[in-house]
Amino acid sequence: MLRRYVWLREYFHYLSRMGSRHPFTFLKDFASWNLYSFLPGRTRGSFSPSVLRSQDLAQAVKTFYRDGLVVLSDALTPEEAESLREVVKRKADGIVKAEEQGLIAPEFRHGEKRYSFGDYGHSSEWEYLAHNERVLAVVKAIWKGQTFRAVAAGGDFVLPGGTWQALHNDMCWNAAGEKLPRVITVNYYVSHVLPSSGPLRHVPGTARFPAPSPVVNRNEPSWMKRSIVTGAPGYAIIRDPRAWHGGTPNTSCEPRYMPNLEYVLRDAPIEEVGGSCNVDQLSRGKWIAEFASS
Repeated sequence: MLRRYVWLREYFHYLSRMGSRHPFTFLKDFASWNLYSFLPGRTRGSFSPSVLRSQDLAQAVKTFYRDGLVVLSDALTPEEAESLREVVKRKADGIVKAEEQGLIAPEFRHGEKRYSFGDYGHSSEWEYLAHNERVLAVVKAIWKGQTFRAVAAGGDFVLPGGTWQALHNDMCWNAAGEKLPRVITVNYYVSHVLPSSGPLRHVPGTARFPAPSPVVNRNEPSWMKRSIVTGAPGYAIIRDPRAWHGGTPNTSCEPRYMPNLEYVLRDAPIEEVGGSCNVDQLSRGKWIAEFASS
């Protein structure tokens, strides 16, 4: 009973952050979040993410704000993707070997045969991705006029046999209802990611919502489970980490690697981005790079 009242309090907190200056907007957002969070089996939908090129800036920004995610097909060349794959594979192999030797506790897993690179420290091996101009052009357009930093290199990987990861968001209640995210995550695909490879699933339009309710994770509708983001080597997924997302089963014969870079607005309070970024680095005044957005 107490948990129910906690959710009600958080729900009204969310509505207050959404604002109610325009009655239509208030009612639309109220209805949308109520359906997604408490009646997921009653909702219907489908999601085919827009795949754009880095020069499609206006469309990329529009898509990002609509879906909480935009996919670039030309973020890396085939040669760059293959080189990155070799680097990421070495890091992943080292993590798995360390776990087999008992050097890593099982609780560091994010599910069966699923691992987060971030749990094992900053991955300096691919922090060079912070300067990828094809991706930076889109991030700068989203955060037009604001200074931001590349703060962490991480990502995740899932081995064959990996299972579902529950829907979640990385920012909890922080910045719910606000149009601009304080953090942008850029994931890279370094191999062909098919529906069987354990792709990311992403529920469109949820970037301004609070975290998924327990009802969603108990009764996630099939359309949400099918909201996956497949892709080819060199694809980049630029996403709002507030949006509902999670891992899917890897029923293929190959690991699925997904390195990432995390960008954060310079003026974002550390305590409000700590769920996604390397707080220790930020608190010590260290980050990969800083960028001015015109």
